[in-house]
Amino acid sequence: MQLTRQQDIIAFERRIFVTELRKTGMDHDKIAQFAIEKFGKEALPKNYNGSRVAADVRALLQSYLEQKRYAIETVLYLDLERLDTLLAAVWDTAIGGDLDAVDRALKIMQQRAKLLGLEKIAISVEADWRQELKRQGVDPDKMFTELRDAMAQKLRQLPAEGETNYIDGETV
Repeated sequence: MQLTRQQDIIAFERRIFVTELRKTGMDHDKIAQFAIEKFGKEALPKNYNGSRVAADVRALLQSYLEQKRYAIETVLYLDLERLDTLLAAVWDTAIGGDLDAVDRALKIMQQRAKLLGLEKIAISVEADWRQELKRQGVDPDKMFTELRDAMAQKLRQLPAEGETNYIDGETV
């Protein structure tokens, strides 16, 4: 059924009214009674009852969510465009080796990842592999400490500068 502009306005006003009452904790059937008193039976959909009130509340909330989602998507799009512009402004200098520009580019990229929720994915992946190791009975912190210690020991065994490396016969 195609609604007219006037019917849309009346439905919107009704939905606001019943949603406000629902926010107070009033049950759907009681709200339907109040809506009938306020708007009159003839102005409401046929057999207006608690189920119709619930549908009105859902419709209004869905409308709000759609508007909010649109606003969020718009702001996100604009912010990503701004970050792209900023990154383009420092990119050549950063690629040229300017460490301040490299730091700036990395900060811009981090902000972009944060806006897109990518840093949460990285944290989630890290938590997942740690949990998997724990599930298999391996302490990840202990494993990394042992790995670090083993690497440090190997590094101490390397020839000092100017000594002969006996593995490949080169002077280091």
